[in-house]
Amino acid sequence: MRLWTRLSTSSALWTAPLWLGIVLFYYTWALHTVTGTFSRPRAELHWAASVILDATEHFYAFAYALAAALGAWEAGRLRKDGIWNLAPARSRYRVAAGVLAPPVAAASLMLVVPSLLALIEFRLAPDPRAILPVAVGIVVICSFSIAGFAIGLRVPRAIAAPLLAAGGWYLVAFTVTYAAPAWPGNLLTQRWYVDFGAYLTAPTLAMPVLFCGGIASAIAICWIRPPAPLARHLLRVSAAAFAVLLATVSANTANAWSINPPTTAGHAPETCTGRAPTVCMATHAGSADHLARVRSSLVSTVSTLQKAGVKVEMPEGVHDTEGRPGKRSTGREWWLPLTQQVSRNNGSLVYVRYSAAMMTVQFPCALPQSFDAAREPAYIVNADAAKLWVARRAGVEKPFLKWRASQYQELDNGDEVLAKVKERAADAERLPGHEQMAWYGRERAKACHLATGKASS
Repeated sequence: MRLWTRLSTSSALWTAPLWLGIVLFYYTWALHTVTGTFSRPRAELHWAASVILDATEHFYAFAYALAAALGAWEAGRLRKDGIWNLAPARSRYRVAAGVLAPPVAAASLMLVVPSLLALIEFRLAPDPRAILPVAVGIVVICSFSIAGFAIGLRVPRAIAAPLLAAGGWYLVAFTVTYAAPAWPGNLLTQRWYVDFGAYLTAPTLAMPVLFCGGIASAIAICWIRPPAPLARHLLRVSAAAFAVLLATVSANTANAWSINPPTTAGHAPETCTGRAPTVCMATHAGSADHLARVRSSLVSTVSTLQKAGVKVEMPEGVHDTEGRPGKRSTGREWWLPLTQQVSRNNGSLVYVRYSAAMMTVQFPCALPQSFDAAREPAYIVNADAAKLWVARRAGVEKPFLKWRASQYQELDNGDEVLAKVKERAADAERLPGHEQMAWYGRERAKACHLATGKASS
């Protein structure tokens, strides 16, 4: 059958206004107005993998339901015309592929079109790894189409098609509400999300293919017509066992992810400048436009503290954690959320200076991660007095006090602690310069003694 003849007789063509209308309406209205996914500035909107996942998230249910419904309709047409049972000269797979190609293409466009629209809207290149989720979706579409086709061979198409359209959409769309078990959402809805600079891992992408593809393959295997009844029975049992095995493995794997499938981070490109320190920031999201200012601010902050007597060396490198996993900072290599800090306070670099100032405060021990974990909670007064003294030297007192005031809300006497911290730092500033440095050393040592019972690690 010629291509145009096949298309013109396919249900995919005469239903095109419906499914294309859903795509265009939902993309322009829901994603920009209702959910607000594309209406607010986020770093992820500069990352193709994130944009494609956001653009297609709500279309999987529509695409799978469409594939199943049109597959059932086409199967009913073949059953009505008697073609399925009267084509011994042609493979059943060839017959099924011929009628299912247009429905699969139509359902695939429900994922491809919003992906292309999003890439165009945000002026992003179609990264090969970013479009892999769409490829996975197309494989699952093929699986739903095969399942719908199989149902349409047994159930009248006037009944099967609308039931599969409504039931398929409901089955997939509402899996997003499942926190436990988590596998339906991870395998059917593809409720995936990646941060800026991250990609989905291979197992994340493979599990939906194994689950849906295994079931579809088992259905298709049953279309083989061995002459012997025993062979037909063994073939169907083997196919069912194969499908159950793949479904069990993939469901158990996906269920272990909860609602956060594994991703691999650290792929965002970065731009660097300078030496000692070499400062690197994310290339996307406009961060690199501020690179020279950020480096200058970092250098001036460290230099100012060095002149004030703080014993700190200029780092060799300062790296942006935006789009990268962020390693543990050392004295020579700092990892700071530079992109986030630049975007705060109307582009002022006060938070960049604040982070640099806090990086210079080194204690002779590892301080507790929480107030309750300390041997004596009073350590926080000495530790924060030392930090506040450094913050004042660097001109970043306001962001420091704002951050600590929010932390002190966990304490019953937070206001008293904050007042005591300010008092100790103010008393230190009245001392002569060399005595201030001695006080700074004592405060850090006392904080370690109260927190851990020892003054050095």
